[in-house]
Amino acid sequence: METRKDFPKAQAIWYFILAFGLAYALQFAAMYFYPSYFYQLSLMVVMFMPLLSVLILHKGLGKAKTGIDWKPKKGVMKWFAAAWLGPVLLTALGGTLYYLIFPSQFDATMSRYMMASIPEGTDLQGLTYPMLGIISMISAVTYAPLINTIPALGEEVGWRGYMVPMLTAKLGKKPALILGGILWGVWHWPIIIGVGYNYGTGYPGAPFTGMAMMCLFTTVIGILLSWLYEKSGSIWAPALGHGAINACASLPILFSDGARTQYLLGPAASGLITLVPFILAAVVVFFTQFKADSQQ
Repeated sequence: METRKDFPKAQAIWYFILAFGLAYALQFAAMYFYPSYFYQLSLMVVMFMPLLSVLILHKGLGKAKTGIDWKPKKGVMKWFAAAWLGPVLLTALGGTLYYLIFPSQFDATMSRYMMASIPEGTDLQGLTYPMLGIISMISAVTYAPLINTIPALGEEVGWRGYMVPMLTAKLGKKPALILGGILWGVWHWPIIIGVGYNYGTGYPGAPFTGMAMMCLFTTVIGILLSWLYEKSGSIWAPALGHGAINACASLPILFSDGARTQYLLGPAASGLITLVPFILAAVVVFFTQFKADSQQ
């Protein structure tokens, strides 16, 4: 997969103005409706803003116009399998680590979390709380990653498909991965500040520690998704990986005691402790799979 070299400075500036400006406007609008379903829907629309920004700049999304690879290489199904199942494995390892450190928060039945999160009086249609937890886990590792791939593609087109190659052309591959990951995290800052996205509220150093943690999370995940993009030769692979992360990142919370209001450390994959397996995987990938600096 070749990296484009012809990214005019004005084009790069306009991309970031559009990708951040459109997303920030929608995030501020979404906060007005928090925590309604319209808030969730608005955040899904936000995910398409990087793709829309590329589309506006180039009046198309084909490789000839944008440099984004769509068609997978031959014999790369293993990378799509890794995109689908890798996040599940790493999240499970991270969640296990979290509960080994905080065993008092662990509830194997998943009942306490379900009781705390489902409004009292809700008709469970004959299902028990553990059954609801099991259904959530099954959906997160089967069809949810596929459904999530579509909105995730809205981000991946802009980040892995366009921004990282653009930064690589200017800075080289490894600096581009780090800076690109940080920028991706900054892109989420309004809802972290406004409604405690991913980390809740009232945690030590809030909201600044949450903002920093989000940048670490997106940098780590961004390295792994960029690796999937390079190996597969198709933007669909990181989109599937992104969709799988969104589907399974919160699974460890199902086993919590239901009393958590702060998630800076975990048990979701965006927390520091649960992220450790992802960090280790990203470090290995960063130093072994991105040896050649793309900047000439």
